[in-house]
Amino acid sequence: MLDILRLVSDFAIFMILCTIQVSYYRIMDYVADEKLIQWFRERADNIVIIVIAVAPAQLVFSGLQLFEARNLYTVLSFVLIVLMWFVTIAFTLRNYRKIMLGSPNADEIPQRLRRTNWIRIWVYLILSIWSIFYVGRELPFWNH
Repeated sequence: MLDILRLVSDFAIFMILCTIQVSYYRIMDYVADEKLIQWFRERADNIVIIVIAVAPAQLVFSGLQLFEARNLYTVLSFVLIVLMWFVTIAFTLRNYRKIMLGSPNADEIPQRLRRTNWIRIWVYLILSIWSIFYVGRELPFWNH
């Protein structure tokens, strides 16, 4: 059950990041610089609420998996998830704060956010696929 919860959380974060990439960050290119701060403040909470619900659950599920079994999947995926938390806190949230504070180079920030988000998308895609195979190894039809 824990493995399935982990798979669901991996895939949910992957889908959230894809949605942010193709809609939210793209729209930022078309918002005038002087209105970017207001536009961002009005919409930032929508993302934060969803991520706050899913990301900590994924970290807990991954930690519990690591506690249950130490293997390449549990160790490496836990390390990658912690690394993605670091990237989110160190880069993404810092850039969000710059937008909200009206940074003079706010027009460059959406491009940086997109680049960072692509890295996170690829990592979570790999984690999602790996989780599918990890869960699948226990299914009877998988081995035939």
